[in-house]
Formats: sequence, C-alpha cells, structure tokens
Amino acid sequence: MGNQISRWSKQGSRKSSKSKSIAEEKPFSIAKIAPDHVDVDQQPWPCLLISHGTNQKPILTFYNASTEQYQSKLALELVNKTVLKSNGQWLLIQDDINESDYCILNVVTMEKLQLPRLEEDLELNCHGGYFSLSSQNPTASEGDCHAYIMKGADHVNMFWPIGAKEFIRQELVELKREDIRPMTAAVFQGKVYYMTGPELSLYCSEPEIAPSDKVHLREIITEEKMNTLLFNKDRCFLLELCGQLLYIDRVVSDVRQAMFQILRADLEASTWEKVNDIGDDYAIFYDDFGAFAACVAGCGLRGNCVYYPEDDGSLNAYDLGNGGGCFRLLSPLPFTETTSELRWLLISNINSK
Repeated sequence: MGNQISRWSKQGSRKSSKSKSIAEEKPFSIAKIAPDHVDVDQQPWPCLLISHGTNQKPILTFYNASTEQYQSKLALELVNKTVLKSNGQWLLIQDDINESDYCILNVVTMEKLQLPRLEEDLELNCHGGYFSLSSQNPTASEGDCHAYIMKGADHVNMFWPIGAKEFIRQELVELKREDIRPMTAAVFQGKVYYMTGPELSLYCSEPEIAPSDKVHLREIITEEKMNTLLFNKDRCFLLELCGQLLYIDRVVSDVRQAMFQILRADLEASTWEKVNDIGDDYAIFYDDFGAFAACVAGCGLRGNCVYYPEDDGSLNAYDLGNGGGCFRLLSPLPFTETTSELRWLLISNINSK
C-alpha cells in the first residue's frame, strides 16, 4: 500500500443515555452462537472506498483501516459515471450521459459487466434502494448468478440473471399500499427480506424456480408500537451475521456523539430482539449507503464495534460493549473533499492490492 497515516489516540468513551426500545428487555448476544474458530486466511477484509476527483478524472482511494494505509488510482471506467450502490467489491454504476445504461464494476480487477438497458430510473441513492449479487465471481457463475435491485421509490424489484438480455421487473404485491414504504432489503438464506415503514415490519419473499413479474410476500414481523422518533429510517439497513438477520440504524439523538441500535429478527417468534454483543471477532461497517458485518480477527481492528465515517471526514467506531461509547480512529481521512463519497467494501486479499 502507499502512504501511512497516523492513527488518532482513542478518546474516552461516553455512555449514551438509555432510550426505551421494543427489544430492550430481551438482549441477544451474537457472541454466544459465533463459531469457536475463524479461518482468518479465508476472510475478506473491510476497506473504506473514497470516491473523489472530478467527473472527468475520477479517483478511487482505498483506505485499509487495519494497516492505516491507503492507495489511490485513476478510474477511467468511472468517467461521466455515478456510483449508485455497492456489494462486496462490486459497484453498481449509471452513465451520466445515457441514463439508461447501467453496469457493475469490480473495483479490484476493474472487470465490468454491462447490464441490459433500462428506460426507467432505478432511483438508487443513500436514501433508498438495494443492490445485491448472488456471487462475487459472477462471470464464473454465469447461469447460476444474478443481480438483484430494489428500486428506491417504487415497490419494484429488478431481477437480472447474469448474461440475460433483459431485466425481469417484479412488482411487490403486498407492498403496494400507500401507507407502506420499503426502506431496505437483504438476501438472507436464499430469500429476500424487506423492511418497511412507518412501523418496523419485516416481509419475506419465497424463492421462485422461474421469476415472474409479480412477487408475493409473507409478513414475518409486525411492530405497531415502534417509537419512530428513535429511528433514522433513511439510514437503516438489514445485514447477516453468524446466520442471523440483523437490523441496524443510527439512532436520532440530541447528543452529537453517534449511537447505533442493532436488532435481531427472531423469525420463529416473529419479534425483534435487541443485540448488545456481536463478539470480539466481528464488527459492523456502516455508511450512508449500506452496512455489513465482517470478521476482524487477526486484522488489527477491535471487535464488537460499529465502524463508520462522519461527514467531517473522520473515521470513528462505536463500541457496543460497556453501555456504548465512541472513539475516533482517524481525522481527517485522506482526500475527503466535500464532493467525496465514502463507502465500505469487503475485498479479498486487500493487502496485496
């Protein structure tokens, strides 16, 4: 990697004020069900991607928080392009000139796959929508791999078997009501789960042998007593950790210090449980565009934390233990101009890139 940046000293933790939640009385510990042994050599590494430069000279800077190093490269593939979403080490990109053209780009190999033309805007941004690949090696899995996109505003899925000539447009039938807003989604154990508002409800679609133009959903969890003032529904995400489906968002608070709330979907009891411990081998990586969990054993990062970039260009961590508290890792991050976008990626063999 390139230049090395000094780490800020950890600042003292400050306990966050407790707020009642739907799951406070029944905390769940991921650490109790986590595997005893983790094969560190087989784990992909979290990396913070900083997109900066200009529209004609886009630059990608990869910051490795575990080694405190960064590497930048000119990305000609992003000239006159907008990055919409990411999954693993792939970016979903829209052409700024011909807005019907979309592609996915591997930021490590710079392999690009052109998506079928779309005559409608996917309306994907940090306030909505979802993008997922069923495999991080889609070309090798052609025929078995697909891309899945949930539009940001409509109750619509866009399903693309890799290599197909067109998308399969799917309406989410049960979410067509005007009082329901899909906030986020996630592929979990072969099914697609949808989080909706204004209540914190969870829906699930069953896998289909032949995808159709309509998808019927089953309501798994309904919460009508949610205190909506606690939740930032424009920054909420679903993710998987140790075989569990989790929900995370950054709690709205008068305190300047960030606070995060994590819930586990108990699919058998059809309820949410508060999570206060994800174990020392795991951490959650959160930004304005998404969130994922990853193993941090052996990479130099503290476990049981949520790592997140701030608008002021700093990188911070929220410690889930001891009642919560934040500490700053780095300030400022390299190349974080006002036009920069910061998003976490999960990259294989990051130290060799």
